[in-house]
Formats: sequence, C-alpha cells, structure tokens
Amino acid sequence: MKRLFFLLCFLNLIFLLWQFHIGGLNPETPQLQQVSSILLLDEYRRARQGAQISAVIDHRAVEWRQIETDRILADLRNETWQTKAVALSVAKKSRKSAERVRTVEAAKPAAKIGERKCFDAGPFADESGLKKWLMASTLDSKQITQKDSVVASDYQVYYPAAKKPEQTQANKAMLLDKGLQDIWMIPDGELKGGYSLGVFREKQRAVNFKNQLSEKGIQAEIKQRDKTKPQWFVRVMLDKAKLPQYQAAGVKLAACPAN
Repeated sequence: MKRLFFLLCFLNLIFLLWQFHIGGLNPETPQLQQVSSILLLDEYRRARQGAQISAVIDHRAVEWRQIETDRILADLRNETWQTKAVALSVAKKSRKSAERVRTVEAAKPAAKIGERKCFDAGPFADESGLKKWLMASTLDSKQITQKDSVVASDYQVYYPAAKKPEQTQANKAMLLDKGLQDIWMIPDGELKGGYSLGVFREKQRAVNFKNQLSEKGIQAEIKQRDKTKPQWFVRVMLDKAKLPQYQAAGVKLAACPAN
C-alpha cells in the first residue's frame, strides 16, 4: 500500500510539472467578443444636431458672461456701456461710410499733371501793365487785344424836367427858394430840360445828397453816367493746376471760348 501511495504521489507530481511546463496552469484571459453595431442615419443626424446646439449654447454663455463683465466694469468707471453687438454695428457703419467716401473720391476724375489750357487774362489798364504781368508770370504771348469797355464815370443828382415851359421856370424858382444856388439846366440827352443839382464820383455820396434834398421837400433822382474806357487782354496757355500763382490784383483768368 505504501508503495502504491508513493507511486500515485509521484505520478501526480510529474503531471503537475508537465502542466506547468506547457502553460496549462496559467489562467486564460477571457477575450471579449467584439460586438459590431450599426449607427442609423437618423441617429447620426440627431447626434450631430445636438452637438451643434451644445456648441452654440456654450458660445453664447461665454458671450453673456463677457457682456456682464464689461457692463460691471463700465459702471465702476462711470462710462457709457455698449454691448458688443452695438459696438460692432457702429464700427460696421463707420467702415461702410469710409468705403463710400473712398469710392466717391476714386470716382472723381484725376487732374492731369501738366495739362495746359487756353485762358484770356485781363483787363489791364494799358499795354505796358500787361507786359509787366507777362514778365512777372514768366509767360510769353503775342495774342494781345484791346477792347473798349463801358464803365461808370460818375453819378448825377438831378431834378426831373417839367412837361411845360412854364413849369420849368417854376421848378427853377422853387429850387432857388430852397437854397440851391449851384444848379444848371441839362441841355440835351434823355434828361434834357431837367436841372442838375450835383455830380459825384462815388454813388454813396450821391445817395446821401439825395436824402438831404428829400428832407427839404425836393424829390431828386440819381443818374449813373458811363464812359468808354480802353482795356487790354492777353491770351495765354496756362497749367490749369497752377492757376492761383498767376492771379494778380484786378486780373481775371477766363477760359477761352470754344471755336
């Protein structure tokens, strides 16, 4: 019996060593069976829409927290508070206004550098004054013309002519009786038969004298008398962009008439 017992023990020991050698005693790790799942298109759309809504809510929450923070800081600094939307709207309008201004400026035709145009310069009191202006402006032109212009000579204060000779004599007696001594009858022209009461170079002095006569009961009139005065003009070619440097006292620059 003892021999049989020891023999069985020996065989069991050999079996255990053999199992250990081949790895039979190592516990096997159970392998999870991969379960394949199919995601439906409707489920995918709902999941994507949910993710987008979540992202928008998170973004709005950040903006609301920032707006509230800006408002609190503005209150502490006693400043006018504007939401980001208002500020962006104002900035957008400013940009649009600036773009419109740039568009209008770009639409304007650019002045050509060095573009020369024909101009008539004048009037000049005499030809020597015209030539001095040409020399001072470093210009040269042979197209010099003389024109007679009608200018105011003086202003005559007169008492209108009467329709009848008897009334003319009565008018003269009335004027003398009012204290006017320096009077004379106008012999010709449209004022023929009237009495000249005074001649003045300046219109305002003639108006003041007429008002004085009116205070005395004399209803006088004023007549501007003209005279012909020769004036000189010159035609030159000028750079349109440099017109101000050619300006002089009493000298005007007018574009030449089209042929």
